[in-house]
Amino acid sequence: MAWRQGPGWGWLLTGGGLSVLLGIIVIMGLPGTALWCIGLILGIDLIFSGFTLIMIGNNLKKLSGQL
Repeated sequence: MAWRQGPGWGWLLTGGGLSVLLGIIVIMGLPGTALWCIGLILGIDLIFSGFTLIMIGNNLKKLSGQL
């Protein structure tokens, strides 16, 4: 619950929701999706994780300047 009070928690929630949605899509399409989806899901997850960390870092940088 501490993440909800911090800046950027919405990006974490969005990334987690997208991961769950992509996981459901993969499970529904098995075994046909097994050949191509691993790379796609990993790529999307890495993009969202990186973007999330950048946004949290920027918000923490702004907060440290206010102290």
